[in-house]
Amino acid sequence: MDEFAVRGVIQFADGVTPDKEIVGLYDGPYVKTTLKSYVQDTTAPIFTTGEGACKPAKRGDTLVVYEPDGVTVFGTFGILTYPQVDGHGLEVLSLDPD
Repeated sequence: MDEFAVRGVIQFADGVTPDKEIVGLYDGPYVKTTLKSYVQDTTAPIFTTGEGACKPAKRGDTLVVYEPDGVTVFGTFGILTYPQVDGHGLEVLSLDPD
């Protein structure tokens, strides 16, 4: 994953929890994603990272995704769900495409 991973920063809506930097794979909208036995067929963009990396992210928090240079912001997305664990060491955040 590291070769293709991009930087992301979770900004927590509670105003108390400090921002959390994570590294993972961003998949744009309209992509069917399969991670081993986990299949997500949705039009929402997703961010895949190592299990436990996104804790305590939840609906209402924000994920800032950066370009591969790690400096330029690619986009800012609302987080729609708690991290979804695939059972094989990865987890997925469903993101708001707007």
